[in-house]
Amino acid sequence: MRKNLFGPVLSYVLSFVIAGALCLGIGAIYGTPAGVATFLGLNAACHLAVNNPAVCGSLFQQLVETLPTQSGIVVGQKVRFVLPRDFPLEGFVIVVEPTVSGVAATIAPEGCFAFVQNVRLTANDGGQNRDLVNADSMSIVQRHLAYNSNLDTETLTAFGNAFSSATAKVIRIPHFFPPNSMEDPARSLFLQNFPRFNNDPILEIQIGTQAQIDTHATPTFTISACTIRVILIKRYVTSDKWNFLKTDFITQEQAYTLNAAAQRYNLPVPGWHFGIGMRMYSSATALGDISQTAGVFKIQALNVVERVLQSTDVRALNQISVPADVTAAGVAGVQRNLQNSSTWFDYLTDLNGASVTNLDTLLNSNPFAALGTVPQVLGDINGAAGKKIVFMHDRCYGDLSPALALPRMLGKAA
Repeated sequence: MRKNLFGPVLSYVLSFVIAGALCLGIGAIYGTPAGVATFLGLNAACHLAVNNPAVCGSLFQQLVETLPTQSGIVVGQKVRFVLPRDFPLEGFVIVVEPTVSGVAATIAPEGCFAFVQNVRLTANDGGQNRDLVNADSMSIVQRHLAYNSNLDTETLTAFGNAFSSATAKVIRIPHFFPPNSMEDPARSLFLQNFPRFNNDPILEIQIGTQAQIDTHATPTFTISACTIRVILIKRYVTSDKWNFLKTDFITQEQAYTLNAAAQRYNLPVPGWHFGIGMRMYSSATALGDISQTAGVFKIQALNVVERVLQSTDVRALNQISVPADVTAAGVAGVQRNLQNSSTWFDYLTDLNGASVTNLDTLLNSNPFAALGTVPQVLGDINGAAGKKIVFMHDRCYGDLSPALALPRMLGKAA
């Protein structure tokens, strides 16, 4: 098991000692898989899943609801959906169907995903109003692909077409709070406990303006119609003692105008990071790697380097996890091209594409919040006007001790 190199500095002292003590206590009292299920408050059916995940792939029954379609959408509009709080939410899929009447003269670097500039899901979870998601749609789908997932055929067709034909398009933007590479029982810890929220969560979808979608000096992109609907994927959680973790997925931009080594970007704290993504722009209107020749990116804190890699090598490692999308001639397909425009530091699957059953490898930034310092991304960057990086942050919060203890308990005989 890979150890977090920040551990010797802070994490073991402030986090894993406590987690280890909790694990010992849980192990002494609930030393079998059935005992762990009891600790988590599971019913008889969930006991079976904990004892034998191969028999029951999911702990809780899936429920799917489609919210009423909103029509008459125009460019530049913000569309708002109120989400019900009847069941915990596993994820959602935004389905956008524009009818293109005027093709784009110069499509934005995000392609068809420039049509949805931002997705924001906010709620009051009992403590404060906070963002569960606040990201552009291209980052959302790149996160989805990074966790060994796929996009549907219609969306990939729309991305490949890049609004170059005047026809109806379908763009689906999927977001699951638990990454799709994560398996139960750990997966269900990432469900968002909507029934206990203080108000109805609000999903806002910002449609791009004509100039944001078509970057030509004289844009020609137009639509004659557009509808949006939202599919909600819920879970019927049968335990009133289930441990729900808070999560968020956010994006932040940083401009790079200097040509210099070790340029700093501060990671947000607190939280347990299970993914840090980067999408680089070589100009205001084009994607492209802006790292220096043979330059590297480092993730470090308190002068302890956790990862150091060239961006091209990170993307090569990412390709191991992305489902096959290469032609017989070795040319990347649409899906791989979409993912290749991002660089993803994976703290969940360790870049091997395997399924995940525990959270031992997450990057713990919690101790730094109290010390006046933060982990950083240091990049050797060939900057200039218009160059930037969109950083993507996948985090969870709360008590991870049940999630850390669970896979160890599962290894014991019932």
